[in-house]
Amino acid sequence: MEQKKFPAMLRTTLIGVISLAILFVMITAMIIDMYVLSRGFAEQLRDKAALLVSTFDVAFQSESGLSDQQEIKRKIDKLKNSRPDIIEIDVVVPIAGKENQYRMLATTGHQDGQLEETPDQWDVQVIKTGLQLTMLEVVDRKTGFDYMKIQKVYFSAPDLIKAFINKNNIYVWEIIGPIHDNKNNIVGSIAIELSIDDVIVQAKEFILDTFVIFLSSLIGLMVVIWYSLNHFVLKPICSLNEGIKTVKEGDFSYQLTAERNDEFGYLAETYNDMISSLKKTRSEVDELNRSLQERVNMATFELRKTNQTLAAKLDELKQTQHKLVRSERYAASALIAAGVAHEIRNPLSGIKLIVQHIQDKFLTENARLDPDYQELDDIFTQQVKQLDDLVVAFLDFTRPVKLHLSAVSTNELLKTALELSLNELTSSGVQIDTSCDDNIPNMMLDKEMMKRALVHLIVNAMQAMPNGGILSIKTEFNESLNEVIILVKDTGQGIDQNKFSDIFEPFFSSRVGGVGLGLPIVRRIIEANHGDISVISEIDKGTEFRIQLNINT
Repeated sequence: MEQKKFPAMLRTTLIGVISLAILFVMITAMIIDMYVLSRGFAEQLRDKAALLVSTFDVAFQSESGLSDQQEIKRKIDKLKNSRPDIIEIDVVVPIAGKENQYRMLATTGHQDGQLEETPDQWDVQVIKTGLQLTMLEVVDRKTGFDYMKIQKVYFSAPDLIKAFINKNNIYVWEIIGPIHDNKNNIVGSIAIELSIDDVIVQAKEFILDTFVIFLSSLIGLMVVIWYSLNHFVLKPICSLNEGIKTVKEGDFSYQLTAERNDEFGYLAETYNDMISSLKKTRSEVDELNRSLQERVNMATFELRKTNQTLAAKLDELKQTQHKLVRSERYAASALIAAGVAHEIRNPLSGIKLIVQHIQDKFLTENARLDPDYQELDDIFTQQVKQLDDLVVAFLDFTRPVKLHLSAVSTNELLKTALELSLNELTSSGVQIDTSCDDNIPNMMLDKEMMKRALVHLIVNAMQAMPNGGILSIKTEFNESLNEVIILVKDTGQGIDQNKFSDIFEPFFSSRVGGVGLGLPIVRRIIEANHGDISVISEIDKGTEFRIQLNINT
């Protein structure tokens, strides 16, 4: 689509630029014409008025002077009536015996003979200096009021344009000249105002004729330019553009006609030579690309295969390294736990025997019934049990996991674990919510170990809810993955996400007084039964442990 627009855009741009250039030249020429025209008309008007003023001056010198007011009024009226372009004629003289005072001796501006006008500064200036003045006035056609009176030698093209626009006004060209007596003394001034309406009419006709000539010339030039551009420039460019388009689409059969001996002909020959070279090279490049593509495909296949092997080996290496590190950590922890269990177990057995011996030998029946004794005995028994549980936890952690597999129902296993923890859950104010999938098949598991792991998760959830809460336990069967999922969720305090990687490590505990062996033992049991355990938690919202057991294993 863009290829089709290119020639039209070029044609429009070239014609537009050239037309603007011609229009600029035309406007400039019209402005110059108007300037010359206004200067020429101003010269003619000024010369006419100056001639009239000079004629009057000579006439007054040959006669008796300016004493006969009626005769002067008759002469200027006769002159005005003989010239339609004369708007007004004024004669100003000094007042006899009064210095710097002047009066209007005669004027054609009033028909009643009453001279109400007083001379203005321009008439006085002419009488005082003896110099002729040229004025441009703008007069209202209806009221005769002067809008503007400017001392000028010529009126310009802007003055002419304003006259075109303001048709309600009369543009007047005024010449004020001195009047001399026969002794060449200045005895007054005469002002002759000429209308330039006929000048404006001539200017309009001239400008209209000029505009028609320029417009015709512009249209003719545009037609010539369009034909020349289309035939000599755009047509070769369109052919070249079409050839480039076909080459871009992969077709090297398009040839240009090289009939001209100018640059376009040379360009067409060069284009045809280029197409021939490209056509010859195309087959070589295609063959080379085919060969390279085969090599690249083979290398890519080998590289992909190698990458897959390396990725598998890397994952295996990471898992092995992780297991090795964890095994070493477990081994070290188990060694510590075994030592601690040994150091606690022997003294604890001795303490229990000594206490039993003291009770049998020294305590009477009445002493055994004493409430203070019973309270102390309960505390002692509870503390000894705590130490026993600690020793059992240490020993469980140190013993290697030996499985005793049997067909186990996951739901029955979960029910048994809940029954073992029911009393503690009820006394702690924890509500139980269970949801079991009845379609779960039996699995080969170590029943006792799995029961111990579930009990520990239930107790762990209960301890996370010291003020009570909801314990949710759910089982479901994922048939597509052939695995059983057990979810143990509480509404307790939650675990910080930064500690997720530590909770399954030995001796890490976030609970005060905790040993940190429960969750590591749970993970050992789950992994020994070919399962996996993960955790999701949020502070103050609760924790969820997710156990995944594979049925096929």
